[in-house]
Amino acid sequence: MKQRIILFSLLLVGFGVYIYLNVIDNKIANPEGDLPIFSLESESGPALTSQTLHGKKILIHFWASYCYPCVQEIPKLNAYREELKKQNIELVAISLDEKKEDVVRFRQKVKFDFPVYFDPEYKLVDYFHTTRLPESFLVDENGKVINSFIGAQEWGQFSVTESL
Repeated sequence: MKQRIILFSLLLVGFGVYIYLNVIDNKIANPEGDLPIFSLESESGPALTSQTLHGKKILIHFWASYCYPCVQEIPKLNAYREELKKQNIELVAISLDEKKEDVVRFRQKVKFDFPVYFDPEYKLVDYFHTTRLPESFLVDENGKVINSFIGAQEWGQFSVTESL
């Protein structure tokens, strides 16, 4: 009887892992449809809207100051920003920190010069099914996701468009 319970428990756990890896995980990396209409708050200055970005290639990067892999990745992403500009790709870094002050304090410790935005309505967070950090998504001029990067990346070691 004890062996059956253990076997059943292992099968149940295995099924849960299977569902996660083949259903939920796939949904995270493959959002469907066009980007939703959104407005992102900035650290300071005007909001960034979907209208502002219409017709541009963008790399949307989700991160947070409390995320260790994000902290390690930010300097690499900052250095890679020039390469993105050469490819006419705009970096849109979205912090999942709850308070803007957390990003201000983080910026004092880790130097980077790209703007940071916030998604208080979670429109993009929900659209991309963001559950792990960092996550990045390359979006074409038509608002279609053409590549995704889950987890910390070695920005500068590859081109975001080379796998297309």
